[in-house]
Amino acid sequence: MKWYPKHFDRATELLNEGCSYQVVADTLTEEFKEAFSYHAVRQKVRNGEIDINRKDRYYNISKTTKDNSLRHVNKQAETRHFHWKEWSKEIQKVQSLKGKAGWSQSSAEAEIKSKKPIIVQFIGDLHFGSSGADYKVLEEITKRIQSIDNLYVVLLGDVVDNFFNGFRTSTAVFGQVMTPEEQLYFIESWLNDISDKLIATTWGNHDAWYEGSRHGYNPLKSLQAKHCPYFNGIGRINLKLNDIYYSMCVSHFFKGNSQWNPLHPMIKYSALQGGGKNGMADIYAQGHIHEPALQQQYMHGKLITYLRCGTLKVEDGYSARYFTHNKYKVDFPSVLLDHKEKHVVPYLCGEDAL
Repeated sequence: MKWYPKHFDRATELLNEGCSYQVVADTLTEEFKEAFSYHAVRQKVRNGEIDINRKDRYYNISKTTKDNSLRHVNKQAETRHFHWKEWSKEIQKVQSLKGKAGWSQSSAEAEIKSKKPIIVQFIGDLHFGSSGADYKVLEEITKRIQSIDNLYVVLLGDVVDNFFNGFRTSTAVFGQVMTPEEQLYFIESWLNDISDKLIATTWGNHDAWYEGSRHGYNPLKSLQAKHCPYFNGIGRINLKLNDIYYSMCVSHFFKGNSQWNPLHPMIKYSALQGGGKNGMADIYAQGHIHEPALQQQYMHGKLITYLRCGTLKVEDGYSARYFTHNKYKVDFPSVLLDHKEKHVVPYLCGEDAL
């Protein structure tokens, strides 16, 4: 029922006299011939609609209690206040602060000016720290990145091995030549050497194991985001080469699997979700499986390139036990992007683009 000023005035008077909520409700019901409840009176007090003089109330309350030998003068249950709208506004402020403080983004814009076509190489699953990674090949790849002026890189996650104490098998943990801390030093130093060639970088499941630890903090986010846009999930890149736009959709992996087509997860995602800035992307790329794959096909009338990178971790006791006995091949596919007209030429072996 609706309360009027006369109801509030009378309720305030009774409460200041020390009457309980129930006594106030009964008195109002009797005097105004309308139904007032204990809960209604209490809610009005909690919401601040009834402003009572607590000093007078506490002084007079003994007059209305059956047992005045015990008196609570500051009972929280009678004075507490909670309203979801107030909390919602404060939560939104915290959400805004968290957004400003975060390292990750979902899309990125990049611009490159070039007088010749550029090469974008998709590199992932480096697994720095693993004893099975080919560090000699890493040196060769890094030298090419630094020396070829039109070669750029997108990193596809799992840049460190990061097996930790408590992992389900010690084979993986003891198959590392660097501690997790040393792996962080290694990736930080390597990123410094190729920083001016990085277009973007994504999450990896090995990298995200930091988040699965009890402290829930992933230092790789900030290490990578300081050099280029970092995607903590599926990321969209809109690359402007001179006056030509190329769109890319990248992630460490996309959900789905097929025994017939190794690129099925990306094809499925592009068909159902799009992934580009204004529809489907021109290029989809992922890592995770460690075996390179490449495919071009028309989807809804548009030529799409799908690719999956190889790995630097060519020998792995854990993988040999649970996944494959074959030695992995170090291949990081590339795309050649024309600088005069929109045209994508993919290469399964990344170095062939050179």
